[in-house]
This record gives sequence, structure tokens and C-alpha cells, in this order.
Amino acid sequence: PISNDYVYASSSTSVETKKDDTKRKFFALDTNTVEGIAVLRHCAQVEGQGQTLYLISEGLSLPANLKLGLQGDHQRINAELAVALCQALVAEMNITNDGGTPALYHALEHSSWPGRCQTVTLQTNDETPFDLYLDGAHTPKALKACLKWYSSVGTNGNGVYRALIFNCSHERNPVELLQQLVSFQPLFDAVYFCRADVERPSMVGKPTAQELLKSHDLESETTTWQETLAQLWTYLETAAATTKPAMVIPTCNVGEAIRQIQNVVLVRKERIEILATGSLYIVGSALETVEWKEDEASGSLSI
Repeated sequence: PISNDYVYASSSTSVETKKDDTKRKFFALDTNTVEGIAVLRHCAQVEGQGQTLYLISEGLSLPANLKLGLQGDHQRINAELAVALCQALVAEMNITNDGGTPALYHALEHSSWPGRCQTVTLQTNDETPFDLYLDGAHTPKALKACLKWYSSVGTNGNGVYRALIFNCSHERNPVELLQQLVSFQPLFDAVYFCRADVERPSMVGKPTAQELLKSHDLESETTTWQETLAQLWTYLETAAATTKPAMVIPTCNVGEAIRQIQNVVLVRKERIEILATGSLYIVGSALETVEWKEDEASGSLSI
């Protein structure tokens, strides 16, 4: 729910809402499944006391030349949703000094979300260009969007040393994520499976590589979760008949991984591109390592 009066729902096939006398407006992205939209329409009719479900689509209100502060093509439809919600709220509250549509566009142009399709440009000690690409994608759909973004901003040519820093929660199915990364072009030169500096506690036990690969008729014995991920990567590379297998390192933290990558490039004299993904925790560890600091927010909010 967005406040008590506006509800946005994703693609779930069941939606829980609180029954009361409040009139709500319901919004949904038209990228939902047919089944999901049907459930949301029912939710708007029953729980929303006859309200209409407003479907939000890309290109609905945003000018094509509007450059969003949040990177990635998938953010445009999210921005459309934000505009619809703000316009509905302004109309409901009879706000007259909100600045109108130009103010909304200005906010979208200057919005930021650290750790989501974020690029940090640095230099090594010998001034070799060093680009760190970060996205906390931890579902197959989110990772697909992440890789599409990375393809659009990364260097698609030779003379680049590409490294992947990855970790995911053990509640996830890592095979679904790693399959996308193994098949990504151009291939990664090195893959580091690192434990984040900070992790959330979990009641769920960590599965072994043997358990995860059982459905693929493969067997393995490993000890740490990072070694499990490394074994999965190796199996998936073999299954995909990868022509240039990556160097796989499952035994260091994020800071050590970045230092190792920098040392390799000192010899090879190539541009560095590092993609850190799979978890917001791993992204946070990478930002901490390079001592990145978020800028102070500017502007003002008044109603």
C-alpha cells in the first residue's frame, strides 16, 4: 500500500488488503500477467468498493527525451507509476502549489538510488580506468534487467578486463541467477564469489552444491556457500561449452577481490570493469571498499 488511500500491487496472484471504509485508488503495471491483472481488478472491485484498476504503461505520460536519474530501461515504467500516484494524490488533496508536471519531471531527473544500476568511476594507482558497476539484483527478472543495463553502459570490445563479484542469499535458487551470468556476452575474465561484510540472519539452512545440482544429475561436495556457488558456476560453464572459462575465486572478501583485480590489471595494462550483483549486501560491501559516499539530498518538500 502507498499511504492509506492508494494501493500499488505487483504481479502476485493474490493480494491482501485491509477492509475498512477508506476509498482507495488502485494502480498496476500493465506488464503484469493476465492472471495477475484479473486478481487486481477483483481486488479493486471488492476491497476497493467498486474502484477502477488503473493500468500504467510505458510511454503513458513521460516524454521520450526525459532522462531519468535512475538508470536502466526498466525504471521508465516505474517512473510512469510514480507520476500517476503523485497526480492522484495531488488531485485528492486539492494541492495547488505542487509545481505541476514540470516539478515531477525535475524530481525524476534528479532521483538516485545507490546500489541500483549505479556506476562508480575510479582509477588504479597507475591511473588505469576502473569502472565499478553495481546492482543489487537478486531475482532472475531483476538480474535480466541488470545485465541489459550493464550491456548498454559497459565497454563491448577488447582491451577490457571484466570481473564479476557475486553473492546471493542461500534462500534463493542460485542456478537461475548463475545461468544468466554464465551465458552473458562478453564473457567475464574472472568471477569472485565473496561473502558480504554484513549479512542478515536466516532460519533457513544453506543447501549444498550437491543438493542444488541433484535435479541436473550432477554431484559435488563443498564446504562454504561461496565454494558451492563456484562449483555451480563451473558446472554451468561446462554445460554451456564456454570457449573461455573464467578464473573462479571463492575464498576472499570483496575488498580482497577488488585488490586482486587491480593487481592483475597492473600487469595486463587493461581497463577494468567490475560488475557486483546478486545481493544488496554485496553491493554495499563494494561501495564500502571503495569508500564511496552518497551526496547530500537537495531541494525541498512542501505541501
